[in-house]
Amino acid sequence: MTTIVTVVPTLTGGGAEKVCLRLHEQFLKRGIDHHIVVLCTKGVYDIEKLTNIHMLPFENTKNIDLLGKSKQMVASLERCLKTIEGDSDSRIDALFAHLDEAHWVVRRLPRDIPKRYVVHTSLEGEMTTARRMSWLKHWRLKRKKLSLKDQHVIAVSDELAREYAAAHDWLPLGAVESIHNPIDWDDIQQQAAQTNDAIPDTPYVIHIGRCAKAKRHDVLLAAFKQVRQHRPDVKLVLLTRKDKKLKRLLDRFDAHDDVIVPGFQNNPFPWIKQAQCLALSSDFEGLPNVLVESVVCGTPFVSTRCQCGPTEIAEGILDDWLVPMNDPNALAERLLAMLNEPVTLDHDQWALRDKVTPEYAVNRYLESIQ
Repeated sequence: MTTIVTVVPTLTGGGAEKVCLRLHEQFLKRGIDHHIVVLCTKGVYDIEKLTNIHMLPFENTKNIDLLGKSKQMVASLERCLKTIEGDSDSRIDALFAHLDEAHWVVRRLPRDIPKRYVVHTSLEGEMTTARRMSWLKHWRLKRKKLSLKDQHVIAVSDELAREYAAAHDWLPLGAVESIHNPIDWDDIQQQAAQTNDAIPDTPYVIHIGRCAKAKRHDVLLAAFKQVRQHRPDVKLVLLTRKDKKLKRLLDRFDAHDDVIVPGFQNNPFPWIKQAQCLALSSDFEGLPNVLVESVVCGTPFVSTRCQCGPTEIAEGILDDWLVPMNDPNALAERLLAMLNEPVTLDHDQWALRDKVTPEYAVNRYLESIQ
């Protein structure tokens, strides 16, 4: 039996973590002995019913690039891998590492087996944002990215793969290929059909994502303030944690009465399905899962034309509903147009449909290690 291990930093509710869990279920269905190793104990996803999930005994992955913590985490991961091999009575055939912290640790493992490094976010966007914050953050991020030097990289969109390949002057890679994130169509639609009494009866636009600079909640709230001037009946639902940063933004735009913040949802799909549309205001992405999930739920979206992913997802069904980045006026205009004249999605015209099936993704992941 083939034994494969996926390494991920946390299970704190991000899109990449959700992808790892979906791939985990699909590998197991295929009869592959697949395991997920989480580098720390932080997590919000409901994993009680899942098998082969291993958490290392660390509170977080902060400062993982510092020598002491790095050595401890590598040693802990190696012990976990030996336990997996002992339980399955077979050698691990391949490792998939998702996100920077996992790349850092897996690269330092003394194991001569196929290792694949999965990237989920625009390289240019990450580096530019870090540079704006401070030279130290930029230096540390670049140092983490150099873990990928001469390695086999899997990008979650074609545009993202081209971006990493173009960075060969400072980040030469052994190989770069794209494998889009899988979506279990039937499972999402079944979950979307579930009832949730917390969902408001009023019309609403939905946004899903942590309150981070790249997500540009400021642009979204500025745009929605304009939307409310023409459609005061419409609310904005933010499926995210209501932290101090978000509260400050709501204060800034005087938006507390216009916005509903239910917090993290293990099943966001009824919220998506019952929304009039989904909005994405990011400066950069990789392949935003929420846009794909929105399409599967039959809910149209309005998104910034950011790097990377929205253009690929919109092709064939919502090409005209992408707007420039950092432009609240353009975002508000398209949201109002969508609210006033809703669009019906034609899934048969969706260019990405075949590339996001679980079967296609699992086949491509297995091919990558052969």
